[in-house]
Amino acid sequence: MTSKVEISKSRSAKRSNSAKAHIRVTKIKSTIGFSHSVTKTLEGMGLRRMGSSNLLPDNNCTRGMINKVKHFVSYELNA
Repeated sequence: MTSKVEISKSRSAKRSNSAKAHIRVTKIKSTIGFSHSVTKTLEGMGLRRMGSSNLLPDNNCTRGMINKVKHFVSYELNA
């Protein structure tokens, strides 16, 4: 009988091997003078300085964060 830990490891291995789409997000505008939640959203995306970029997974959470700060970032889909 296999334990739950072995089953969960095999499932995570299958997920990591599959090719998934990513979104490259780049910060193009300063957040000086804007709300604290906007700054924290950008920091949560890994964008700290102007011109910094990060490769994020293409999922609903990431798309919601991009939608919230769409006037501060540029983004492109990387398959």
